[in-house]
Amino acid sequence: MHKKRCPFCGGNSYSAAPGAEWECPYCGANLLYIEAVPAGIEEENNENTGDEVIDDIEKLKEKKNIYYNS
Repeated sequence: MHKKRCPFCGGNSYSAAPGAEWECPYCGANLLYIEAVPAGIEEENNENTGDEVIDDIEKLKEKKNIYYNS
């Protein structure tokens, strides 16, 4: 089981298939570009932060805007 944290709403999302399409169950954002971590790992050790997440937030915002404005 894998976990991703949504950069838009902060909600945690869980999935057994980390490489598949992944939508936040709380706000609907596409989490495909967010790194998945094993579920059950302490947040402070594997928090989804860093340059790779910050770089991808703009991609997510663009995709979210396209999704909601179409």
